[in-house]
Amino acid sequence: MFVASVPTGTPFDNLSILPTCGTKFYRYSGEWTEDLLRGFHPEEKTKIIASLNKAIAESAVKVDKLWGEAN
Repeated sequence: MFVASVPTGTPFDNLSILPTCGTKFYRYSGEWTEDLLRGFHPEEKTKIIASLNKAIAESAVKVDKLWGEAN
């Protein structure tokens, strides 16, 4: 979204972009390249979500509103 909104002809020399998820890293060196890709495997995602849900339950924190997917 950011790159599409930049005026045509704007130099991107030495520009690096990390999307909001933080699992990808793009660098411009004449063309866009993906320098780093580290997504979670399904097993890792399941374990992380279970751990977060357990911690929330044990802390007795009341969640009034959720953003994004509710797993």
